[in-house]
Amino acid sequence: MKKIYVGGCFYDYLEVRNIQNIFVSNGFEITYDWTIKVYPCFCIHLDTKDRITHILFVHKYIYARIEINAEKIITHRNKLSNDMRTFDKLQEEAILDMNGVYQADWSIFIITRKDYVYRGTFFELGASIMRDTLRNKRNHTIIISSVGKDTYAKTLCFYHHPDIIHVNTIDEALYFM
Repeated sequence: MKKIYVGGCFYDYLEVRNIQNIFVSNGFEITYDWTIKVYPCFCIHLDTKDRITHILFVHKYIYARIEINAEKIITHRNKLSNDMRTFDKLQEEAILDMNGVYQADWSIFIITRKDYVYRGTFFELGASIMRDTLRNKRNHTIIISSVGKDTYAKTLCFYHHPDIIHVNTIDEALYFM
């Protein structure tokens, strides 16, 4: 059975979970399902003058957009961030994610948000490229994105690594695998 790791935006974990299920139904084994470890978190969105426009809350099956007074968001966010995403939890997540990438035969990365930075996803992408290099394999890392659309992620050099396959759909990814 082929093993696969699926990475993507933390806030798209339900979409990533659905994509994992598609791969499982096609005979793949998920090396690590990070979507089950999603801790409650807030994501703050700023305008061009660094003023908070809205806040997103994510926890398991809850995804909410909240419009609120900026001072209250900042105070509330800092308290929650310190309580819920501690050093130990972040360290554990990093180890589990990297092990998931290393144990996989294939890595799939979902990169679809226009303005999202994908910091963690690109760490995993780099680990996937290195895994393939050390195993003397090419084209075992696939990015699913809108190939014709501009996104922030496309400005990063690793997005364009020659050993990455770029596709628009899950079906196209399955074709290459």
